[in-house]
Amino acid sequence: MSTTNPTSVVNVFACKKDPSNAEEPHETKVSPEVLDMTHFDGVQVLTWQLKTEGYVFRDDPIVFQSCAAKVFSKALVSDDGRTASVLSQNNDGLAYTYTVFVKDPKTGHVSSVDPLVQNEGK
Repeated sequence: MSTTNPTSVVNVFACKKDPSNAEEPHETKVSPEVLDMTHFDGVQVLTWQLKTEGYVFRDDPIVFQSCAAKVFSKALVSDDGRTASVLSQNNDGLAYTYTVFVKDPKTGHVSSVDPLVQNEGK
């Protein structure tokens, strides 16, 4: 990702509701849930940082709705699997849903959450 573009960060948290139960589903949350890009102008780097130990992003960690292909690049994942980044054109004023996928590498269990990006309009 380009370091010359401004960056917005989304923190990602994953956990088991009951860590003592191996069958218990995992839960994923993001902060902020709505990434408000309306106060930024032009191309932005969007970065998701996984804050919970014991989890990594899966190979395709950030999936935007199908009509967003011209607005967001494909996500790149860091070598340690704990950071994912995309470029946002941030120029159409639309809101886009996306899904964040994380996994527990010990069990292979994948968990997800569906937040939103609100772009600046031109």
